[in-house]
Amino acid sequence: MDVVVTGRHFEVSDRFREHVSEKLARLEKHDHRIIRVRVEVEEEKNPRQHDRSIKIELTAFSKGPVIRAEAAADDKMGALDLALDKMASQMRRAADRRRVHRGRHTPQSVGQAMAGSADAIPVTNDDADEVVTERRGDRSRSPATDRSWCARSRTRPRR
Repeated sequence: MDVVVTGRHFEVSDRFREHVSEKLARLEKHDHRIIRVRVEVEEEKNPRQHDRSIKIELTAFSKGPVIRAEAAADDKMGALDLALDKMASQMRRAADRRRVHRGRHTPQSVGQAMAGSADAIPVTNDDADEVVTERRGDRSRSPATDRSWCARSRTRPRR
């Protein structure tokens, strides 16, 4: 992962560049496909905005979406921590979105869903060899019909 640190309206020290590189290495656990992270540090000269005098913008370029976060504080380290927290939460959400679309959360089949339902009604036939279980459901789960649906399953005892 390449880290590019640029400063606007002031000079960025080598110590701060190393600190940024160490902190950004933690982002790789959320997205290992990060190619480059651009860090822009800007100093506000207006004395009336002393509580937001340092603004940091983080932009992560990866094979997926470009993720961007920015934060402002009265010192460089505080602004960096705030921006890193925002970026980590965005990367976590992006990873969760990718996980859902890859099919890990496949929907349950109707047979499995109805196997544990409490609305099963046992129906006995005249044949003693066969047991028929009938399940009735409401219209919200039924196909496009006017009646409530009914699923029958037949089980025969093993001999």
